[in-house]
Amino acid sequence: MGQVFVSYAHRNQKPVSRIATALAETGYQVWWDQRLRAHQDFGMEIEAALRNARCAIVAWSTEARDSLWVRAEATEAWESRKLVQVSLDGAKPPLPFTMIHLLNLSNWSGRTGDPPWADLKDAVDAVISGVAPHAVSREPPARLGGFGGTALLGAGSLVLVLACASLVGAAAAGGLSSGRFAVLIAGMLLASLLAFAYMVIRIVKVLRASR
Repeated sequence: MGQVFVSYAHRNQKPVSRIATALAETGYQVWWDQRLRAHQDFGMEIEAALRNARCAIVAWSTEARDSLWVRAEATEAWESRKLVQVSLDGAKPPLPFTMIHLLNLSNWSGRTGDPPWADLKDAVDAVISGVAPHAVSREPPARLGGFGGTALLGAGSLVLVLACASLVGAAAAGGLSSGRFAVLIAGMLLASLLAFAYMVIRIVKVLRASR
């Protein structure tokens, strides 16, 4: 199994030690700052360990929220697509990590047979195998197969065309002066053409990206 980096606040050493022990017993190679030695440059060692790890577990807590180190390590893990988040005491992570899935281990006994551990192991395995779950997704899933925004543009341009048709009918019935009619029609047709052109560009980009 791949190496797992564990980030935490030092006041949470006891609950984190249970996580590290359970990970090691399951077969993972675990790195956390208890492996640092007095002669080492801890900043460089932590950076190297995080860079070389295939998965990074960030253990959030009330204390971890205020830790600059934990925030920095979580950011690096997120950008490297190797982040798995847990909460030790039910505390929510700081922004922007509230948008990423969080496993609650506040009631975990430390035994690998308990349900929370199975969820954590599944998330770690998914990251290590390269199949990033929603726990590490950096972007929201595309809706409508990547055409969500494009569909809205198409609907908007259609609405403008229908509005133009309504104005033509109103003008034919004498409800609008010729000058006002011309200005409205020209503006709405221009807007609909621009929306349609942008929609076509978006479709081409999505199709190219899906190849």
